[in-house]
Amino acid sequence: MKKIINFIGSVKFALVVILIIIFLSILGSIVSESSVDKLKHVSFISIFFDPATNDFREFITNIGLINIYTSPLFITLLSLFTLSLVICTIRLIPFARKGFPDLEENALKDTAQTNMDTDEFIEFFNKEGWKVHLNKRPLIKVEHNRPGRYGVIIIHLGIFLVMAGALVDYLFGFKGVLSIFENQTVNGVENKNGEFIPFGFDITLDKFNIEYYNNTYTASAFKSEITVSKDGKVLKHDYIDVNRPLKMNNIYFYQADYGLSPNENMDIYLTYTAGGLKKEEVLKYGKFYQAGSYVIAVSNFTTVYKDENAANKEVVPAIEITVYNMLKQEVAKGMLVLKALEPTYVDFIDMSFHFTDLKGVEYSTISVKYNPGIDIVYLGGVLMCFGVLFVYFLNYTSIVFIVSGGSIKYKVRVHRKLSVVNPADKFYKFIKGDVNGRNNE
Repeated sequence: MKKIINFIGSVKFALVVILIIIFLSILGSIVSESSVDKLKHVSFISIFFDPATNDFREFITNIGLINIYTSPLFITLLSLFTLSLVICTIRLIPFARKGFPDLEENALKDTAQTNMDTDEFIEFFNKEGWKVHLNKRPLIKVEHNRPGRYGVIIIHLGIFLVMAGALVDYLFGFKGVLSIFENQTVNGVENKNGEFIPFGFDITLDKFNIEYYNNTYTASAFKSEITVSKDGKVLKHDYIDVNRPLKMNNIYFYQADYGLSPNENMDIYLTYTAGGLKKEEVLKYGKFYQAGSYVIAVSNFTTVYKDENAANKEVVPAIEITVYNMLKQEVAKGMLVLKALEPTYVDFIDMSFHFTDLKGVEYSTISVKYNPGIDIVYLGGVLMCFGVLFVYFLNYTSIVFIVSGGSIKYKVRVHRKLSVVNPADKFYKFIKGDVNGRNNE
């Protein structure tokens, strides 16, 4: 059992597990349902799976490659990595508390000639901020950057918190998208599983401001003016744009996009001529209107390319107009593009139509995110940064030495051989001796 624990707590085991996690994460971001459908026709794969069936898709789904981050394999690997960190951290606690163990004189392999005595070396170390231990004199043990012993533990704790925060987000957080029209009120959003998640308050889109490039229907900027309320009481008026999210009860609302969709409140501005008379009408979607000796209605709404042959294809709104006689029989139907250069003339009913303007058709697309573990993740990230600073800038160093007969015998041990700061450098300069071949641990 001890061998198994030591193996799981080893650096090699943790490194292998994290490399597999990284590989699966990359694979999971590449593999999608569409790519699986393409791969099943590859000759090598078709040997084992019939391309005419969904056997390959079912196999990929069962082993968790499509939803890799929630697969049993991925969760198992994360659990093993966490267990490895826990074991490794527990094993580091004795070193963090006590530092390098004491040495006997026969372990001091490095020597240098010196004219100084023990007290002069002690004075040097005290002046440079080393902790001097005299309890085993004539052997002297000195330590520098003692807090650096906790660096790796702090890093591990930071990793634990990052993983814990991610777990909290996975269990209790949610993401969703709202498509909301002006004057519409919503009190929740559907997550990716189709589950409705209530906010605990109401969001009303008071006004959706959208600016278009000149003579186009391409948006240059858009902003949502929002009212937040609860039980009929207004909590705040605010706005959301691309660079300014709204935060409410740790739920973030981001201005993501906009779209065009028919709705009962949209205003369709139509100019038509009937019997030689020209008239302007504001129509509602799906409603019937008298137009001379006919009845007209907007029966469909869509978007089309303004010019199919243009290099930069601009999408513009278009409506379908249906014309009925007095018996409500359909006599004509056709599409009208917004702000067409010329009206559309229908000769057999002697009428022309011009779609001149459109209001209230735009909806705001708002991305909703609730990350209850994000503060835990941030704290973990800060701790990891501090841990790295502790390890590489507060490099824990211990020196055991004895001065006797005009020479000094010593042993230098450092927590990290590769570090930004090496406190032993001043010691080497101080003894001014031949320290080639020094054996650092």
